[in-house]
Amino acid sequence: MTKFVALALLAAAITTPAFAATDAAPAETSFTRDGRTYFVKETDMGAYTLIAGRDSTGRTFNFRLTGQRVTGHYNNEYMEFTAPAAAHPAKLASR
Repeated sequence: MTKFVALALLAAAITTPAFAATDAAPAETSFTRDGRTYFVKETDMGAYTLIAGRDSTGRTFNFRLTGQRVTGHYNNEYMEFTAPAAAHPAKLASR
């Protein structure tokens, strides 16, 4: 997965509304990009946000968003990058 697709995945996961109750398991959302569908669960872990899921080919991903820093794995490949400012939940909440 390229960094571009990872950034799109992150942005879509953060901006997709979640309608789960506070004590309920995170709701799975999905989106399609370049013919591939991504199934995503976002969980607020306090110090970081966990973004995990799979794509329509069965490849899994697990990202940690801490501030603007993203670290994690996609299809067992380690990735780290800086998230775009607009993808950060605090920035979205302030709009």
